[in-house]
Amino acid sequence: MICIFLMCGMGSAYARIKLVDNVYAFETSEGLKVGAVFGNLPANGNLVSVTSPACLRAELHEMTEVDGIMKMRQIHDIIPTDDAIIHFTATGYHIMLMGLKEPLKRGTTIPITFKFKDGSSRDVMVPVVSRAYKKDVK
Repeated sequence: MICIFLMCGMGSAYARIKLVDNVYAFETSEGLKVGAVFGNLPANGNLVSVTSPACLRAELHEMTEVDGIMKMRQIHDIIPTDDAIIHFTATGYHIMLMGLKEPLKRGTTIPITFKFKDGSSRDVMVPVVSRAYKKDVK
């Protein structure tokens, strides 16, 4: 669920997005063939794969620091934290959407299926948000 809080001050309106138990993707530029999914996903078990018709393949990835350099690599599962949530961040676990069939456009949604080790799956419509909201997403 995305909750949008509007804060007004000094004659300007600021939009702030607070994501609770949800995931999101940032819009992509024309011609860009990769995107990423971030946010929080409630999960009672290990996430083992993701699929989406919006791209040729979706992969679980992790960013780690090795000798002072950030490196991204594909991983085969993600274990939820003690609060039964998987946290997707730019500097940790996230989902890479490879071979986008069309640019991700703000205000649209993309379907993603999350598959878990126990054989269960969860279909989620992932909202695409503007990169302008990057600093305001919590």
